[in-house]
Amino acid sequence: MFLGTILLSCSTENDEYRKDSPSAANPVEPIEASLEDFFIEQLPSKTIYALGENIDLTGLNVTGKYDDGKQRPVKVTPEQISGFSSSTPVEKQEVTITLEGKQKSFSVQVSPVRIENGVLTEILKGYNEIILPNSVRSIPKAAFSNSQTAKVVLNEGLKSIGDMAFFNSAIQEIVFPSSLEQMEENIFYYCRNLKKADLSQTKLTKLPASTFVYAGVEEVLLPATLKEIGAQAFLKTSQLKTIEIPVNLKWSFGLGSMLGAYIAAGPQFGFNIGNKKGFMNYDLKKNNTSFNVGAGVKLIRHLQLGVNYNFALGHTATLYADPNIILDGKPLTQDVKIKNNTWQVSLAYLF
Repeated sequence: MFLGTILLSCSTENDEYRKDSPSAANPVEPIEASLEDFFIEQLPSKTIYALGENIDLTGLNVTGKYDDGKQRPVKVTPEQISGFSSSTPVEKQEVTITLEGKQKSFSVQVSPVRIENGVLTEILKGYNEIILPNSVRSIPKAAFSNSQTAKVVLNEGLKSIGDMAFFNSAIQEIVFPSSLEQMEENIFYYCRNLKKADLSQTKLTKLPASTFVYAGVEEVLLPATLKEIGAQAFLKTSQLKTIEIPVNLKWSFGLGSMLGAYIAAGPQFGFNIGNKKGFMNYDLKKNNTSFNVGAGVKLIRHLQLGVNYNFALGHTATLYADPNIILDGKPLTQDVKIKNNTWQVSLAYLF
C-alpha cells in the first residue's frame, strides 16, 4: 500500500512537470523554411589576434534570410568557421562562415606577438608596424628595446607600460589608448626617430622620470589628468618645440636620494561658506578664482614643504561707499572692487 502511494505520487508529479514544461505546453516549432542567404550585420569584437589565440566570435551578429520571406538571427559556432589560423603572423586573413552551403567572409589580422595572462611576452622581429590585440593589459620592461619597428598601435584595454619599454628603438610613431594609466621610467630613452607623442587621451597622472631623455620628440601632448612630471623627463630633448600641458601641473626634479624639489602651477577655486559680511561695509564674493604658482622641496621622500602665490583673477570683495571711511586720504564716496593676492605656505606628510 505504501509502495503504491509512492508510485502514484511520482506519476502525478511527472504529469504536472510535463504539463508545465515549456517544451510541452509551448513546443518550439522547427524552422521549416530554407535559408536563402545571410548577412554579417556586425563583425566580432576581436579581429586582431596574437599568435596561438583561438578565434573569438563574441559580438558577431548574423541575420539569415529565409524562403518564407522572414529574416531571423543566426547563431554561428566555431564549427561553421573555416580559414582561421593563428600559427603565423598575417596582415589580412579571410575567415569564412558556411551556413547550409552559403558562405560569407570577413578579415582578421594575426599580429607577430604572444600574450600570456594579459602580458605581452614575445615580439617577433622584422615587422615595420605592429598592432596589439585587445587582450594586452601590460607591456613589460624593455619589450620593444632596440626594436626596428617603426610604428606601434597600442590597444584599448592596455593599462601599463614597463621601464625602458622602447629604449633605443627605431620607433617613429606610437598610438596611445585612452585606457593607459601608468608608465614607468626611461620608456623613450634614446628614441631619436620619435617626433610626436600624443598622450592627451590617456588617463596618466604622472609622466615618469627620464621619459624622453635624448629622444627626438618635437611635440608632446599631455592629458588633462596629469598632475606631475618626473625628474629629467625632457632632458636633452633639443628638438622639442611644443608641450601642451594640462591646467594644473607639478614638475619635480631630484637633488639627491634624500632631497627633491618641484615647481607647480595651475588654477585654484575658492568658496566662502561663512559670514560674508565684514566689520566694515563690504561683502565677500561667494566664490573666487585665482591662478597659483609655487615651488617646494621634498625631504626624506615623505615630507613636502611648499610655497604658493595666488593671483586673483577677479575681484574678491566689494567695499561699499561710506563717507566715514577714509581711503588714500579721501572719504570713500563710491563702491570699490577689492582684489586680494595671497601667499600660501604648506607642510604635508606623504604616505
